Amino acid sequence: MMYPYIVLSDETEITHSHIINRNARNEVEVHFERPMEAGFDSARCILPTYEWINRDGFTDSEVTFFEQLMQHNAHLFLDMQRKAVSKLPSLFNIGGYRVFFWSNENNEPIHVHICEGKPLPVQQKSGLHQKGDAF
Repeated sequence: MMYPYIVLSDETEITHSHIINRNARNEVEVHFERPMEAGFDSARCILPTYEWINRDGFTDSEVTFFEQLMQHNAHLFLDMQRKAVSKLPSLFNIGGYRVFFWSNENNEPIHVHICEGKPLPVQQKSGLHQKGDAF
């Protein structure tokens, strides 16, 4: 899931992901997209390492600007997501497990997440199909 951050004057939209736990490290992906006649310019960077995983259409000077912007705002991307996780609506807790949901999951079927400890967006999902069977 991506969250809007800002739209720049050249229509570059900056969005960021939820916290992603990779290799025992919390990361946030920051996406930069600008509409063009034949599609989009696109770039993606991982925080807190500032590793570029995609860069298509943006100039070196634009990427340098994005790096400076991220250096000044990285704490905001990370803090916003930490606070969002702590404010997740819990349905209930049972036996050390938390049953919760995310709002606005891009038209996914109705479901809940189940986790032990701190909720992350990649937790177990449980739900019902229209026929009544679980997925």
